[in-house]
Amino acid sequence: MCFSVEADLVAGAAIVPLGVLALRHVRHPREVPLASLPLLLGAHQLVEALVWAGVDGHVSADVARAAAWVWVVLALPVLPLLVPVAVWLVEDRHRQRVLPFVVLGAGVTVAMVHALLVNGLEVGVLDDALVYDVGLGPSDWLSTALYVVAVVGSCLAASSWTLRAFGLINLLGLTLVALTYADSLASLWCLCAAVSSVLVLVHLVHRAREHDAPHPREPVAA
Repeated sequence: MCFSVEADLVAGAAIVPLGVLALRHVRHPREVPLASLPLLLGAHQLVEALVWAGVDGHVSADVARAAAWVWVVLALPVLPLLVPVAVWLVEDRHRQRVLPFVVLGAGVTVAMVHALLVNGLEVGVLDDALVYDVGLGPSDWLSTALYVVAVVGSCLAASSWTLRAFGLINLLGLTLVALTYADSLASLWCLCAAVSSVLVLVHLVHRAREHDAPHPREPVAA
């Protein structure tokens, strides 16, 4: 398989240490949600490895089912709100531009929670990739579009080039996945987000250096 337990393990093992490093560069509590993204996305890939292991028959159905639920809850209700909120909290100049995406993300989160509670979750494999079906039905395309706008739009609205680059890479990744593996959009986009979250680390390293740099003393009035 081109996407498998091994692929998720490699991605998760590579990203989790970067997430730990990102948290070490936090200099203010409002940076914690953003700094947690690489760690969460890396752990997310490790959780999906358990889902693959269930598909391959290496773990019990109950373990694989629990892993699938953990994966879906983080991917669908959590990320569309967490990403805009994280960007909004660290934004210094364009907070008002990011705020509408926070509101939109909250709406997407409510819709996703409702879909999960009402329809439950079915997991399958199509074209060597995992498919997570939460029964959105005819509103699937609209929910996906609003999800993308909330997550990617908040990053593109940021003043920092690193966060804009994070948003742009994920937009390109979503477009590519939608054209090639549309039914596995959630799974493969989260892999793209995990890999590109190295830009979050770059952003936090830059902020930490600015924070830690000695500031010139104010001239003393005569």
